[in-house]
Amino acid sequence: MTKKEDIHNLKKTIYTVSQLNQSVRQILEQQLGRVWLSGEISNLAMPHSGHWYFTLKDHQAQIRCAMFRGRNQNVRFQPQDGQQVTVRGQISVYAPRGDYQLIAESMIPDGEGLLQIQFEQLKQKLADEGLFKEEHKQSLPQVTRLGVITSATGAALSDVLKVLKRRAPHIEVIIYATAVQGDDAPKQIVHALQKANRRQEVDALLLTRGGGSAEDLSCFNHEAIARALFHSKLPVVSAVGHETDITIADFVADLRAPTPSSGAEILSEDQSQLKQQLTQSLHAMQRAWSHLYLQKNHQYLGLKTRLEKNHPRHQLDSMHQRLDEQQWLMQQKLQAYMTRCQQHLHSKHKKLIQHQPSTQVMSLSQQQQSLANHLYQAIKHIMHRSEHSLSSHAAQLEKLSPLATLSRGYSVTLSQEQTLSSVQHVQIGQEIITRLQDGKLVSHITQKEAHHKLS
Repeated sequence: MTKKEDIHNLKKTIYTVSQLNQSVRQILEQQLGRVWLSGEISNLAMPHSGHWYFTLKDHQAQIRCAMFRGRNQNVRFQPQDGQQVTVRGQISVYAPRGDYQLIAESMIPDGEGLLQIQFEQLKQKLADEGLFKEEHKQSLPQVTRLGVITSATGAALSDVLKVLKRRAPHIEVIIYATAVQGDDAPKQIVHALQKANRRQEVDALLLTRGGGSAEDLSCFNHEAIARALFHSKLPVVSAVGHETDITIADFVADLRAPTPSSGAEILSEDQSQLKQQLTQSLHAMQRAWSHLYLQKNHQYLGLKTRLEKNHPRHQLDSMHQRLDEQQWLMQQKLQAYMTRCQQHLHSKHKKLIQHQPSTQVMSLSQQQQSLANHLYQAIKHIMHRSEHSLSSHAAQLEKLSPLATLSRGYSVTLSQEQTLSSVQHVQIGQEIITRLQDGKLVSHITQKEAHHKLS
């Protein structure tokens, strides 16, 4: 294999995150499917979208759950944190976060509907194993010896015997007496089924009892009875309760009768030829209807499961969940932004207080006073230095002053405020001023005479 082929094969095995989450989701949904889950509610959230989000936990573990609006509207109570509940739902994966979660479809408080939950769980389990399939059903033979599994003192047995006496008195009845309600009933019924199959002394069996509450009939929903019926070599007709009562035994038995009396009618021949034909036709119709009903019901459940797995609601529910999560994140970011703004405002307010005019005026006033003090000291110093310098210059000026020369008998002659240094600078008749130590003399030039410089 070349290096290029190795790289190509490696790329084919590399998942993107989205592909991996989608694969995990498909595996969980296909292999686990729907489950019943019991636990304590915590972190319950009910946003405006109408969907519910919560965590279901026990003392060792927890799982996130989502129950969308179309489902939670059927919940007949208000769930609360800390409440113990039983939830039925689909195991899935929330792909955007890669979270493993349960998409809840129904919810009941603990202690309510337990029998119904157990019934649905067992029904689904046995259906998945194929115990209800038509291919396993046995046809009913012509009965001359009938085994009846029921209570020896119940009204159902009395009804069965009356029907058989009226319709087919030639049929021999063997009673396998058992309890038909209570904790011991499933064990006794299984034992009776095994006993009849071991002895092979009858042509068919009628498993029956009269009507009662769901609790009274619950023993016929026992898994052990269902498996014993499935493995029975003798054909079995289930006639438990009234027409509206449905048990697991009805689905597994070869045929279901709505009442004990109708069960006896199905297994007996009428003395009249017409009644016999009608009975045979009725039996065939009932058998076909029962088989067809169970078959179509099983197909319906399978199609419903497939439809729900591929229903657009899953994507819509996931988008609703993601929308709620984005709303939460937006609220958190908005809260964080508001907190930062408040902190920034507080900081600005603090700085504003520090820089308000009164504070600055006080600071500048202090600076002004300090500068005034420095200025006074500087002026005082400068004046002192100036006075000293002035005294020094005055003394020097005094030494160089013309007045000092005048005091020694000398004079200065001016013409038009200009000192005369030569006779050439004046004219005859011009006025001149002679400055002496104690005053001045005004004269007019009448004669000028120049002296020659000595060479």
